[in-house]
Amino acid sequence: MRRIRWSKVFRLILILILAILILYIGRSWLPGIGKQKVGRIIRPPHEVSTLAAQGSIIYAGGQEGVFIIDRRTGSVKSRLGEGEGFEYVKSLLVDQNDVLWIAHKRGLTSYDGQQFTNFTTKDGLPDNRVNCICQDNQGRLWIGTWGGAAYLENKRWKVIDRREGLLVDMVNVIMEDSRGGMWFGSYAVRRGGVSYYNGSEWSYLTTQNRKLPDPNISDIFEDNNGQILIASGFVDQGGLIKIKLKEKQIKQHTIISRKDGLAGEKVRSIFQEPAGTLWIASEYDGVARISQKGTIDIYTTQNGLSGNEVKDWLGDDTGNVWMATDNGITLIRSDELERL
Repeated sequence: MRRIRWSKVFRLILILILAILILYIGRSWLPGIGKQKVGRIIRPPHEVSTLAAQGSIIYAGGQEGVFIIDRRTGSVKSRLGEGEGFEYVKSLLVDQNDVLWIAHKRGLTSYDGQQFTNFTTKDGLPDNRVNCICQDNQGRLWIGTWGGAAYLENKRWKVIDRREGLLVDMVNVIMEDSRGGMWFGSYAVRRGGVSYYNGSEWSYLTTQNRKLPDPNISDIFEDNNGQILIASGFVDQGGLIKIKLKEKQIKQHTIISRKDGLAGEKVRSIFQEPAGTLWIASEYDGVARISQKGTIDIYTTQNGLSGNEVKDWLGDDTGNVWMATDNGITLIRSDELERL
């Protein structure tokens, strides 16, 4: 009887030791395990697709319209332009003249602090469904729509579509890099991808030329080292593409996936802290925070995010990081960010 009892005790001790080892190893090596909860959740708004800062105000746009948030307190002050038809806001931008631009499913709207001005296909837009806004280093305003891209010059819209060199007319994201090159990404198209114009010629990244794991593009970003990072994916496929340029030519591309440490395969958005730490958001699985040393931590709703899908990022002038998610805003203050 004693041998049986001691055998059971010995097995229990072994199981306990094994459990402690697994917990310790998990906390030491698995991304995100053991991390304290971070950030503050702000709701409403609920679904948030885009953020923009203007002085002490943070604008948050999404399905419910545009909300005004006090940057210092994080409190929601009001909703902008109720009755203006701002549902399904996809992009916000405060331009060099301190004018707010709002991209939504019914067109493009500017707000100078007093009045709203609406632009539609009647004013020269290629399509009323506006997906993104960008301002280049010449001060020109660009938009991406379901019918092509366009920029505003001398109060007229100049349309850029397949006839001018785009892969497809649907433009979901536009970015100008530090060299003056223009990047256009498409989404919800089978034969889409990335169109790059370096000022004299076009180049393309597609699944056909094996430079993309998926043709659907959610974000394009230039990091502190001048690399172009591209977020791609659909459902459970995709990845992060790193592009190196030489003399405005695409010379090298690398595809990063979940096996390399990302939270999920479909990459949704990209952000970089001034010190260099990268945040790579995946559609369903949270965010991978990658330090300059290469260590990776995963953040999800379990350790602080308001929603696992981070659609947009904003770093304000005090070092705070704002995350627009599918379920509200996550705000990480600068002092908390330093402790991560």
